[in-house]
Amino acid sequence: MFVDASVIVAILAKEPGWEELLKRILDTAGPLHVSALVRVEATFALGRLSGGAKKAKSPNAVGGARSDGHLHRRN
Repeated sequence: MFVDASVIVAILAKEPGWEELLKRILDTAGPLHVSALVRVEATFALGRLSGGAKKAKSPNAVGGARSDGHLHRRN
């Protein structure tokens, strides 16, 4: 079963219907799959829900990202 970001957010934020979503995941016999993008999307959504989006981010906040999608360390 592939688990989408909206399902993760619904369960962790205890949105309406979260119990049923959790039950379906727990009742799944096969493996669960979550992509890296789903993890990022869920993290951003949970951050917004917790008030993390209230602070404006400077352009330097994402300075560690390169255009090729990889991260590099700053010394």
